Amino acid sequence: MLDEKLGLTIAIFCAGTPTTRATFDLLARLGLDDPASLVRLRYRGNGWPGDTAATVRTNGGYRTHRMGYAESWGEVLTNNKQWRCHVCADHTGEFADISVGDPWHREVQPGDPGRSLVLVRTERGREIIRRALAGGHLVLERVDSSVLPAAQRNLLRGRAAVWSRILVSRMIGVAAPRYRGFPMFRFYICILPWVICTQGISNLC
Repeated sequence: MLDEKLGLTIAIFCAGTPTTRATFDLLARLGLDDPASLVRLRYRGNGWPGDTAATVRTNGGYRTHRMGYAESWGEVLTNNKQWRCHVCADHTGEFADISVGDPWHREVQPGDPGRSLVLVRTERGREIIRRALAGGHLVLERVDSSVLPAAQRNLLRGRAAVWSRILVSRMIGVAAPRYRGFPMFRFYICILPWVICTQGISNLC
């Protein structure tokens, strides 16, 4: 079995993977008309949440163009996600031993080096975390479970919307995934306002 050959699985919370078109749109907004000159693209990092940085080759060497996280992800990348992301029910890595994500429940401070939420989901993950703490490789503090939904409200709403997207996909004959063990309908009813649900269905059609 594949699971027996894996030492550890780590998942990163994901709100969706941008399309290739989204990346080209991002480069255009950065003023890069020739993608062939691109030598390095960092979607975020070097601090939290981290700027987007595109490094291009110039006649005099290299030049890096930067864009803040709120603009790059909030206005370009997240609004152009791959279709599979719209019907994915697992945005928080529920199959992994350890899941990590952004603590969006707190304000972003200038120069913030960043922290991560860490969810231990299996005993294998728990043991690895114990060893990392004992060896000084990690510094963690326990927080209340209410921090998770507060920090990732968009992922919870995204999961709630998946139920209707899959339902409508099947109604119009589009291939859609089947999930077991992922409650979605109760999130759809309890979390999403009906006006948003209706708009989501009309947009899909």
